[in-house]
Amino acid sequence: MDITDRMKSLVHSDRVVTPTGVRPAWLTIADGLIQAVGDTPDPPEGEHLVLDVPGLVVMPGGVDFHTHLDMVVGDVHTADDWETGSWAALWGGTTTVVDFAEPGPDGGLMTGLRARASQAEGRVVVDLGLHMTVTDASEARLADLAEVAAAGQSSLKAYTAYPGRLMLEPDDLARLVEAAATLGLRVMVHCEDGPAIEEKIREARARGDLSAPWHARTRPPETEERAVRQVIRLSEAFGAAVHLAHLSTAGGVEALRRAKERGAAVTGETCPHYLWLEERRLGWEAPAGLCHVCAPPLRTPEHLEALWQGLADGTLDAVSTDHCPFDWHGGKDRGLTPDGEDFTRTPGGLPGVETRLPLVFAGGVASGRFDLARFVELVSGGPARLAGLYPQKGALAVGSDADLVLFDPDGGTSLDAAALHMSVDHSPYEGLWAQGRVVGVMRQGVLVVADKKVTHDPPPGRVLRRSVIGPEGHDAPERV
Repeated sequence: MDITDRMKSLVHSDRVVTPTGVRPAWLTIADGLIQAVGDTPDPPEGEHLVLDVPGLVVMPGGVDFHTHLDMVVGDVHTADDWETGSWAALWGGTTTVVDFAEPGPDGGLMTGLRARASQAEGRVVVDLGLHMTVTDASEARLADLAEVAAAGQSSLKAYTAYPGRLMLEPDDLARLVEAAATLGLRVMVHCEDGPAIEEKIREARARGDLSAPWHARTRPPETEERAVRQVIRLSEAFGAAVHLAHLSTAGGVEALRRAKERGAAVTGETCPHYLWLEERRLGWEAPAGLCHVCAPPLRTPEHLEALWQGLADGTLDAVSTDHCPFDWHGGKDRGLTPDGEDFTRTPGGLPGVETRLPLVFAGGVASGRFDLARFVELVSGGPARLAGLYPQKGALAVGSDADLVLFDPDGGTSLDAAALHMSVDHSPYEGLWAQGRVVGVMRQGVLVVADKKVTHDPPPGRVLRRSVIGPEGHDAPERV
């Protein structure tokens, strides 16, 4: 008998965040699903756990629409693999992540998708979806897209950056977006003007300007904003669902806002580090400056405030982490050479899969920018919709997966590396606390984390089938 068949619970709080709002409610949980949401208790039959937590917020498990677990860049491996990264997600209140699959050695999309799913199986402790990365828009590769959709993975990843490695030329990107539109696939795009950035890097190298601050100076805001406008034009031309990854600029947010006002099928996300960390950190003495290298880069304060406003007014649909942790030792320190710093040698990316909920809560709800319901939409419901998993994920509703978070709005979370479970040797938030704390996590009806302890082995993570673009439909969980 599966563990979720034996675990039954009755959960109550005066602040339960449901799709209709925040209210007192009782949740009845059995067989890994929410069986009832009511004003009065409806206990499941037989022995069951009662969690009566009136001082806590009960919310759906977090969904992170953008992570990089167990990833290799050149000869450098991310500090978190499937096991450590998914455990860190769980500790941080995230019960579902959407990661990435690269094309296989033969160039085939399905070869890479199957290999990535197999790599995660038996190691991941949260549920999982996979974006299929597309770096080749030939007829053969575009023909693979139908099989990707049939396998239950409803999103693709493309780049306007990194020419010669990942970038699709404009005509190729247009072909991909058009093909995706016919299949109902969402295209996530890393929006930076790759050729312009490469030229700026060549000029900086010629001058000897390779210290960490030049990472941002070679990727100024206009390089993101131009690419965002290009991608929005493609979405509007083909009626395609396009998602703007990790927006970092005020101009990018404004372009998205205007596109939505025109009715374009464009969505967007940002990340906690673009909300909290400023560009000036790149000037910190090594190794600290190089530890903040990511793409797009950190920005100046006016961009941070524009991103918060975009979250508050509904322009941005989700906060993802782009969790891409590289250790300082053997990772970020590649940017230290006998001649000084060389930011081009430092692998880009920051950790964040464990700290997303308190950072968004602290800057959003605790700071008065938006309310509790909007917070939950940004970290759970919104990304679940983007992933094609709502209301299976991202909702406390009858029939939804019993993935729950018990969140203390009056608690605090240490952001020091030593206090966290991510397997990385530094934290960009070292010495800081965020208001709000995850105090309990339930996955598939099993209470797996409570009061800083593992209370039960989590059910094995599943690679989920995800619905293509449409109204809030969803498919049953199934392995690729």
